[in-house]
Amino acid sequence: MGGCIAHAESEEQQPVEEVVMTSYSLSVDTDDFAGHHREFHKHFELKGILYTGRFEQIRLAEQAKTGATVLVRIVDLRSEVSLGVEILDSERLRWANRPSRVLPMLAGSLHCTQLLGTFLDGCFFYRVMESCPRTLQHTLSGLGDVQEHHYISLFRSMFNAVAFMHSKGVVHRNIRPEHIVMAGPDGFEVKLSTFDWAGVRDRAVFPDNWKLRGKVNWPAYMSPEMLWNMVPDFSTDIWSLGTLAYVLLLGDFPYQPKTNPRSKNPEARVTSQSLREAIRHAHPQPTFEPSRRIACKSMARVSSSARMFLKQVLVWEACQRPTAAETLGLEWFQVELTPCEDLSSLKPALEAAKRIGAFRPQRSAEPCKKDIEPILQRCQARDRAVRQTKRADRISLEDTIGSEFKALKMIRRLSSLSSATGSPTGQDADQLGSPSSYDGVPPSGQEH
Repeated sequence: MGGCIAHAESEEQQPVEEVVMTSYSLSVDTDDFAGHHREFHKHFELKGILYTGRFEQIRLAEQAKTGATVLVRIVDLRSEVSLGVEILDSERLRWANRPSRVLPMLAGSLHCTQLLGTFLDGCFFYRVMESCPRTLQHTLSGLGDVQEHHYISLFRSMFNAVAFMHSKGVVHRNIRPEHIVMAGPDGFEVKLSTFDWAGVRDRAVFPDNWKLRGKVNWPAYMSPEMLWNMVPDFSTDIWSLGTLAYVLLLGDFPYQPKTNPRSKNPEARVTSQSLREAIRHAHPQPTFEPSRRIACKSMARVSSSARMFLKQVLVWEACQRPTAAETLGLEWFQVELTPCEDLSSLKPALEAAKRIGAFRPQRSAEPCKKDIEPILQRCQARDRAVRQTKRADRISLEDTIGSEFKALKMIRRLSSLSSATGSPTGQDADQLGSPSSYDGVPPSGQEH
């Protein structure tokens, strides 16, 4: 894991709680999971929790050897217990392993977060990913002002990332703000992440990869064809990026459902169901005008080429949308606006987008299993003790080898000095014990 700084590890010895070993049964084709490693906790130390679902956690972790920070998705595979043997959910394992089959097709790309490894350890599946802590929302919020030239640069990078992904035959199908992370020296290089819903167009390679599993809790960025349970193609990613561009530039979703004016909470006015129906039935139609939630609309004007761009990518019929490569050739991306040439500040539109839930994270509707965390803590404590024992043994061995190496080095030096001065040869070097012999001076009582 390049680019990480090694550090000296120093951990306090802690009492290790005994872990009751459980038998696990998994009835699946072992060829599907032959590449998984074991003993995750011997290689990584779990850190903060970023997300918790019913059967999963997303956490930061630190590599024990180098101190590298990585992102780990942990999936609890337990299904039921029968006759003292805990049965693991093979279908859940297939779903958890799905990105691991897609991501190698994108290996080495600067546009996608990289898969670093997978572990199948006990009742948990671990997927270790490159960590990119800078999110799209943090990047935009950190700008003193947001103007159109920022978005031109940002979306050019986004469509480059999608064009590369599509060239490999991969469709993301769940592009949303929290699945876009930022990298690069200027912080405006886009990386796509979270490929849980990704599919490969060549279904002869992965026959079951097109099936989706799970309920969509916030459908704001989903295409009409996905909400109608049709087979999504590359054009579904174009729709998602078009929706994101619309809400950032204008402060509203393109298909904004009617809201309850009596509600004081702007986010509560738009429900998941109302948003879903508005997209499915294309009503009410997009206005391509700044949101009415922006106090002064004259302060949120966008260029005519930006409006045309939105109209070209937000076509309800999937077959009429441009490809990612074609989108990069649209007029909006050919215009290089400088800060002085921008029409106005788009910060009010960004704030309006936040209020309606544009950056709303996708949450699980079901509570997490309560015993996931205690099990992870016990496994981590157990393997931390193993690492500390191995480290102590390694240090002791290094000290022993170091002492022997120093002695051997001293003998070789004495041998070379003896050859240079005519003193006894290497076979008598064991007799040269006094410090004076190190400078070619024979010990007392001996002559050249």
